[in-house]
Amino acid sequence: MKTKQWVLSLTLAGGLFAPSWPASAKEGPVITSGPHVLPTGQSISPLSAPGAKIVDLNPGLTDLPDFVAGGGITAVLSPDQKTLLALTSGHNLVSVTTGDKKSLDSDQYVFVFDVSGDQPQQKQVIRVPNTFAGISFDPSGQKFYIGGGKDDNIHVYLQKDGSWREEASVISLGHNGGNGLSRKETFPVTAGLAVTADGQTLVVANIQNDSVSIIDLSAEIVKRELDLRPGKIDSRHQGEAGGEYPFWVAIKGSEMAYVSSLRDREVVVVSLKPPADDLSDEALASASSTSSAARSELLSNNPSQPDAPATSAAVVLARIKVAGNPNRMLLDHAGRHLFVAEDNSDSVDIIDTQFNKVVKTIKLAGPAGALPDWLVHYRGLSPNSLALSPDERTLYVTEGGTNCVAEIDLFSGPSEKGESSEASTKRGSSSEASTKGEGTLPPKVLGLIPTTFYPNCVVVSGDGQRLFVVNGKSLTGPNPGYFERKNSNQYVLELLRSSLLTIPILNKQQLADTTKVVAENNQFSAKPPDSDHSLMAYLRRQIKHVLYIVKENRTYDQILGDLDRGNGDRSLTQFGSTITPNFHHLAQQFVCLDNFYDPGDVSANGWPWSTAGRESDFGVKAVVLNYAKRGMTYDFEGTNRDINIGLGSLADRVAANPLTPEDPDVLPGTADVAAPDGPNSADEGMGYLWDVALRAGKSVRNYGFFCDLSRYEEAPPDEIPLERHPFEKKLQVAYPTKAGLIERTDLYFRSFDTAFPDYWREVEWEREFDRFVREGQMPDLCLVRFMEDHMGSFKKTIDGINTPERQQADNDYAVGRLVEKIAASPFKDNTLIFVVEDDAQNGADHVDSHRSTAYVVGPFIKQGQVVSQFYTTVNVLRTIEDILGTEHLNIHTATARPISEVFDLKQETWKFKAEPSSYLKDTGLPLADKTGAMHPTHDAAYWAAATAQFDFSKEDNLGDPDAFNRIIWKGLKGDVPYPGDRRIER
Repeated sequence: MKTKQWVLSLTLAGGLFAPSWPASAKEGPVITSGPHVLPTGQSISPLSAPGAKIVDLNPGLTDLPDFVAGGGITAVLSPDQKTLLALTSGHNLVSVTTGDKKSLDSDQYVFVFDVSGDQPQQKQVIRVPNTFAGISFDPSGQKFYIGGGKDDNIHVYLQKDGSWREEASVISLGHNGGNGLSRKETFPVTAGLAVTADGQTLVVANIQNDSVSIIDLSAEIVKRELDLRPGKIDSRHQGEAGGEYPFWVAIKGSEMAYVSSLRDREVVVVSLKPPADDLSDEALASASSTSSAARSELLSNNPSQPDAPATSAAVVLARIKVAGNPNRMLLDHAGRHLFVAEDNSDSVDIIDTQFNKVVKTIKLAGPAGALPDWLVHYRGLSPNSLALSPDERTLYVTEGGTNCVAEIDLFSGPSEKGESSEASTKRGSSSEASTKGEGTLPPKVLGLIPTTFYPNCVVVSGDGQRLFVVNGKSLTGPNPGYFERKNSNQYVLELLRSSLLTIPILNKQQLADTTKVVAENNQFSAKPPDSDHSLMAYLRRQIKHVLYIVKENRTYDQILGDLDRGNGDRSLTQFGSTITPNFHHLAQQFVCLDNFYDPGDVSANGWPWSTAGRESDFGVKAVVLNYAKRGMTYDFEGTNRDINIGLGSLADRVAANPLTPEDPDVLPGTADVAAPDGPNSADEGMGYLWDVALRAGKSVRNYGFFCDLSRYEEAPPDEIPLERHPFEKKLQVAYPTKAGLIERTDLYFRSFDTAFPDYWREVEWEREFDRFVREGQMPDLCLVRFMEDHMGSFKKTIDGINTPERQQADNDYAVGRLVEKIAASPFKDNTLIFVVEDDAQNGADHVDSHRSTAYVVGPFIKQGQVVSQFYTTVNVLRTIEDILGTEHLNIHTATARPISEVFDLKQETWKFKAEPSSYLKDTGLPLADKTGAMHPTHDAAYWAAATAQFDFSKEDNLGDPDAFNRIIWKGLKGDVPYPGDRRIER
């Protein structure tokens, strides 16, 4: 077997995923004009705009001079327009060569840039223990404020002697927990914040507490905590959703704050001044709990007194409903218009702040011709920040989902654009235009500008001639990297790097050119070969059933690096053919996909990518904090703050989980802050694979996907015992979290729980499958979760499946048994099985940290072939869509090709025989033949002691996954150096 590094060039035609890796002592890929292929299947070309330049956000750590911070999230320009602050809210846990974390270096950062010249010059780096998105200058420009994220405080910085210094003390916000299943485990987290025009008041969004803190800056104390939920404002509105997951704050003058509620899709209007005397308490309570439609007349007839002094008497004045999840907001200079970027709806709403009413909606599908008409209505652009040109005639919007900035003419006259924005300065600002009766034409997307991976924020320079863009993700490359100087920070989230991209404002032709680049990078206009269409049409006629199996966390090299074919690195293999014989046989007997990638970094975004073909903007920002134990909860499989929001009523929630708080105002309703929408306006939160199948009239059966995982960590009497045959005892062990799955889930199939072997999950699946055989009917789409390859709970796991080798072997055998069962059934000739990992976070790979295993089994699949075409999970989802005849999930699956190269229409017959690994033969599993047992490197006591620091009760709740990976490596490999270590003494 020859190991390929697949480096130095990019071969799209041949399907090789090869970012432009240099053969030099660098820690990551060299960014050139591109294109660079991403594990999502998209490409980026960040330097394709003329004059674009990139500066890494490198804090200059003494021990790790090449370390680049990740999670770039917000940038703000100083009032004098000379200083730019770039804030990170990333994973940013720094490892040394032993795998230990350097707590002094594991910070978030503020990068201070001088932007008064042609190019940004980094002048200072400020460390902050924790943050989440919130940073703001005061009006004087002599101070700025940063929210402390899970530390529940505000950091204050002052300019002195040409640099910034933190005040001696922070402003504590005083929360003792968030609003979730457990206040102890739901940390309070600050999000967006803003300062009033008079510099006297700071308003902070508390994203986990559904409130805002209003701070008197002269005294530096919290004057008022305002709960944004209707039922907490007026008890008559208990159980009504509103104000939850507040993310961003924009302040009009010193009187009015606008707060975006991500979960409830509304903008909450908060008066920071005393209400008019003739508004009764009852009127205020009623108005603050209802929509803005009922508020407009009340507000216009009873305006707040503009000259009233600031006090702590803040009230909610209105709730403005919007179509998408509102994240960033921006007011024009006059405060007349509020621009709101909205994920899921892929739009920007313009709100008239005089009447608190949406007056225009800008759809961000790109300029005419950038997307074909059939593609325009699919979601997935993920707009997430906004910036206005100085003349306020041009709006710039970052689209995280398509890695670009959209340039929008707000007045779209035929001669008003095409030149640089400098020429439009003479035409006056947006607020001026409004007062003159201009702006009657709808805003128009003029073009798209390529960026780095997942832009999170855009800022326009003071002279209007440059854009500054901060990104949240990056190319990751191999772990270990094939570089002369290796880096101990090899965990996938530690490989994410952020940068500041500077782009000169483009002229008409340049913008047209970059729009084409963005379209090509996202395959908007790519025409698949006719053979794809005919192939999928044939399979749609022949294949009636699809089984989609999702497993956990393994790289290609970790499992198949020792395979006798394909591009593997045996030195990185931990669970080879003796442990996983069935995976090896599947790759040998059918197709070996040695160039397959998981778009997700970890389970929290791997499951959205595996089931929906994309992740939410909220997810992108929250996942890295959750995995670094920086405060956010695991909200990505149908629970929000561990509450099962698939159940709308409090009674149903308590019945399903007795630990549910009996508070009707804790996340009422079924809105899911991280759920994707489907293509149509009625598909809110219904953008998953099962949703499109159901809308197409297909039948669905669920085995373990999207269940309430908190149920497996409860103590007696509420615990769910590890029962091998729960159906026999009518013991419910699965509690689905999605409305579409509640009636379609096998309630006796245990979901994620590392203490329970996959063998018994497969036994339960077989119980139902035998019924399908008897009845001659099988669901069109079956979703199966086998997860023991995650590993863990070595002390608790039943039947002796209590070492890494045995848990991997158990997972391997469960998949093999399922495949064998299908192969011997009446459904064998019309059933296809797809097997993927949700992510590849817990192993090393010599090609890329996202390269993983995938198996496709059944009729019409090539046999004994290696397929090195570049494919991702998105391609698998596209294939399932085509075979089942559903609509596309989103813009990503709509533009992806099916995995056509794995099919051979002449290969109709197939068979498979499962083989248990010899590592299972000395366990308690009921195997027929227990001769020839192999023994693990260490016993369960060793592994339980070595991993005692980790919490396996929740998925990926390890706190330090890199340390877990190193423990597994050392336990299996002994003194073989961990991949990527520099091998130097500390």
